[in-house]
Amino acid sequence: MKQIIFIESPADVMNLYPFSATKRVQDFRIGGLTIREKWERLLQLPSFDLGGKSVLPKNGVEKDLKEIQPFQSLLLRGDLLPRKHLLELISSLKPGDAIVSAENEVLARLISSDSFQENGTLKPPTLGIEYKDALMADYFYNLHLLNREAILFDFDLITNGRISAPMDSTIGTTGAENIFIEEGAVVTHSFLNATDGPIYIGKNALVMEGCCIRGPVFIGEKAVLKMGAKIYGATTIGPGCTVGGEIKNCLFFANSNKAHEGYLGDSVVGEWCNFGAGSSGSNMKNNIGTIHFSFRNYEFVTPLKKCGLVMGDFSRTAINTAINTGTVIGVSAHVFGNGLTPKFIDDFSWGYDKMDDGALNVQVPKYRLDKALQDANEWKQIKKGVLTEGEIKILTDLFNHKIINNN
Repeated sequence: MKQIIFIESPADVMNLYPFSATKRVQDFRIGGLTIREKWERLLQLPSFDLGGKSVLPKNGVEKDLKEIQPFQSLLLRGDLLPRKHLLELISSLKPGDAIVSAENEVLARLISSDSFQENGTLKPPTLGIEYKDALMADYFYNLHLLNREAILFDFDLITNGRISAPMDSTIGTTGAENIFIEEGAVVTHSFLNATDGPIYIGKNALVMEGCCIRGPVFIGEKAVLKMGAKIYGATTIGPGCTVGGEIKNCLFFANSNKAHEGYLGDSVVGEWCNFGAGSSGSNMKNNIGTIHFSFRNYEFVTPLKKCGLVMGDFSRTAINTAINTGTVIGVSAHVFGNGLTPKFIDDFSWGYDKMDDGALNVQVPKYRLDKALQDANEWKQIKKGVLTEGEIKILTDLFNHKIINNN
């Protein structure tokens, strides 16, 4: 086996909106690592993306079937998360064998030069091994539900055979054997409880005084927890994020900020997002009803009683924003307005306005593309970054409806 080749899921791209608008699913962070990072670490192999219908810029190199034909390669669904039994099945594969779901969809397949027909297309698998326990990143509203198992898996993967840096004497702990602090992280005068799950604090992270962390929690490299932050598991604070207030069962991909007081629960936040001071999100209806989503002619009926918000990359809320239960915020949206937010805020929205009957006023002006790009770059510069050519292309194509066009 020479390389990992990620193949696209057959599911509708809107199942993972708004995150699928700016990145491929293998580059979603779930647990401590992205799906791509997990598989590369586990198999000690480089990964590539198989050329296909996606127009998103690649995190790595894209290859077509002709390029991979001479090599023994593992084809992997991009939305497939690793598990112990799955790894055992993959290690037993022979060229031509596939691992399939209960619905007979290919999850993983080992191929070699003998797997190709004369016209260059792949032959059908010689053997399909059914795997019923697949853990899939298949819908935007349940990504946070995968986070507990993913944190446990990644904690073992990252810390196996290693010793934590010494803990400062001012830290109070319960379950200290399940706490791992990387070199360069600063944690003082806080309390860490790892009895219900591990706590990982990444390199050069800063946990300020008075923080209470209850695992399982993963805090990424250079992340910052502001004074008095209350973090409940299962929560991932991705690399470069700054958070404060009260957070429960949330997944922050990377470089996003919820730095001030306010509550956020059962939510997924993309990259380069920001919550204004005092912003809070509801994660449960007052009638304790199940949470459904409806936008762009799509209906998602869920059994969930708790679900906060999903927020796409480069979106921001104004101070004291009250975010409705089960709200979907698209990419590069500037969220401000009166009262609870609407349940759907589209890409490049510039505020929101409600009519007298409570319906959303669709005449609200749109974020100008040039201003959206300028502001996104300014936010990146705060963390010493810069908007890349790839990100500019993604945002421009999305603005012009070249990536996801279901309006």
